[in-house]
Amino acid sequence: MQPRGPSAGSTAPGWTPAPARTTTTLILLRPKAEETRSRRRVYFMLGGIAVGLGAGVGVMVSSTASKAPVAEIASGSSSSPTPATPKGSAGAMTSSGSAAGQGSAVIASQSGSAGSASAGSGSVADVAPNVPIRSFLAAQRDSIAKADARGLVEHVAPTAFAFGTNADDVAEGRVAIEAMLARNLADAPPDGFTVTSKFQSIGEARNHAWVAEELEVSDGSSSRRIAITQLCAFVGGAWTTVALHWGEPVPDALAERRAILGTLPRPGTVQNKADGGSDLDQAVRVAFASRTAFVDARSERDDAFNFGSGPNERSSGAAVKRLFARLRSELKLVGGARVVAGSTWDPAQATAPWIGFAAFNADYTYKSRAATDLTQTFRVLAILIREGEGWAVVQTQFSNAGPVN
Repeated sequence: MQPRGPSAGSTAPGWTPAPARTTTTLILLRPKAEETRSRRRVYFMLGGIAVGLGAGVGVMVSSTASKAPVAEIASGSSSSPTPATPKGSAGAMTSSGSAAGQGSAVIASQSGSAGSASAGSGSVADVAPNVPIRSFLAAQRDSIAKADARGLVEHVAPTAFAFGTNADDVAEGRVAIEAMLARNLADAPPDGFTVTSKFQSIGEARNHAWVAEELEVSDGSSSRRIAITQLCAFVGGAWTTVALHWGEPVPDALAERRAILGTLPRPGTVQNKADGGSDLDQAVRVAFASRTAFVDARSERDDAFNFGSGPNERSSGAAVKRLFARLRSELKLVGGARVVAGSTWDPAQATAPWIGFAAFNADYTYKSRAATDLTQTFRVLAILIREGEGWAVVQTQFSNAGPVN
């Protein structure tokens, strides 16, 4: 099955002509028919030719209609419309010097979903957020529109970890992250960047949220896409980012061509260090020891999510587990892993951490068109939560170290 071409609102990695700005935003809440089910698959590209299973890199998209209402965001602009996407949003959230932040769609918490993460034995009670996570994300877009790296890190934890868009962008601590983001954003035009949220997925449990968002950043003459995932915690009466991943989507065919030529940038080294619990560190190493182990470790929560390395490679819920199970490829953690449990930033988890993150590089190996093994190394940020007696992977982002052009 041939993959569909990019939507009118999509762009390839790099700088391309900017779309017209969105002028009107309308949010529609429309329940889906109980018996209606839609499924869309975008297959991997290998050397420009669509292949069925496991030959490509990144992640296919597969979505299933939910019985719960889905918030759709309709743009009033006649150019570059982006269709609504189940279990997330295809957005008209725009910032131009300031963040409009309108109409972001959050995955609804359902039974067995948000709030079901086990904390083992409780300690200090979790403080329920009194500020919507969407307000926090709107403020981030405002800072991006102004290329204000300092404003971005005002609500980044002092010991946070971050991946940036370039190969050597591995930063830990607020000062290092600010310098990295300043390089990634460069200088804004006098009126600021126009920042449009093209996709957003939010999962929430207790006083935490895991977020995946794709932004289009335009300077008026050119634009680029940035895929972002982060783990946010509501502590001390405010939201703060404890882990962050910025990556630029790279078409699979381009990444493979660079890999064959040996010119694909190699990701920077990640420190091998674990804070807050050895059981989480062990769970991470087991989960990413192989593709099969990764499948076994995936949570089936409705708000689980995966960002692939290519444009529009998004999957959610149990679909992530199913599509990785079908691949004829291998996935393995390589080098060090920075693993941090929630007990390091959240007093409520001091004796029983229930959420954490891991940042590392992973080799993805598959068969090329010439039937030879080809490996790409991705940067990965994984969010894990406790489910029952163990840890489960609830969100991942795979990205190529840049720049790739």
